[in-house]
This record gives sequence, C-alpha cells and structure tokens, in this order.
Amino acid sequence: RLMLLLLEQEPTGETDELLYWFSRLSRDKRFARERLERREYFTREHRVSLRSFALLAAKDEQAEHSESTVHAS
Repeated sequence: RLMLLLLEQEPTGETDELLYWFSRLSRDKRFARERLERREYFTREHRVSLRSFALLAAKDEQAEHSESTVHAS
C-alpha cells in the first residue's frame, strides 16, 4: 500500500525519490518489513530472481489502533 501511495505522489515515476522514502520508512519503528515470496522474471537475455518486502503497520501500532477503536465505540 505504501508503494502505491508513493507512486500516486510521483506519477512521473521518479524512482530515486520512491526508493529513498521506501528505504527511510522501512527503518521507521511504526512499520514492520515483511519478506515476500521470491519471484523470477525473464528478459530476452537474463533471468532475474527478486525478493520483495512489504511495509506493514508494526504490531504495536496495530494494537494501539484497535484499542482506541474499542474505546471510541
């Protein structure tokens, strides 16, 4: 989701800016990195194997949010 949000902010595909923010936010304690399944891609000349990461709300953040939701209702 975060990458989609960043792409919306940078519709021209300024990848350096996107990578900078993704890298910076991945070290933020509010987020937890989840390793995704390795995928393989083929070009005319190469076979590329990539592992991606997803940035998710940290467990503490999720617990805080659910607690505040319970108190609000």
